[in-house]
Amino acid sequence: MLPKLNRYSIGKSSTKKNQIIQPKHLQISQTQQPKLKRCLSIIKTSSTSSIRHLEHTDSQLSSVQMQQEQWNELISSEESEFDIQDTNMTSIFARFNQQNQNNEFLLLSTMIKQNLNGLEYKSQRLTDLLILASSQQASIENLQSATIRHIAALRTFD
Repeated sequence: MLPKLNRYSIGKSSTKKNQIIQPKHLQISQTQQPKLKRCLSIIKTSSTSSIRHLEHTDSQLSSVQMQQEQWNELISSEESEFDIQDTNMTSIFARFNQQNQNNEFLLLSTMIKQNLNGLEYKSQRLTDLLILASSQQASIENLQSATIRHIAALRTFD
């Protein structure tokens, strides 16, 4: 009966039973082992760090998205208040056109000034909120881009 041979032991004799002899190109020397261990350690640390960074980035992205929703709600609220102020102005102008008395004119004039100031303030606030919302959107896009880059970097280790 012939001995069972594996692909590495063909043509080689072995003194120990069932010993697998590796070809030279697969053997790791004693000097290479610490370097390989260090490389594996660096890869493991880098992967762990990348995963933590991705988790942190994901957390930041969730936070920014929640802020974006809050900004959208605030903008919607401000737009509603702006519409109310605009409706009030229309009503004041209608009353102004109906009244010709001097006292009524002064009162309506003061109310118009107050409402114009209110509209100006609301308009400025709405502009500021739209600028902030745009900035938040840019932050979301930057975080998404960074997440995609980190995922691509992690895939290179596969």
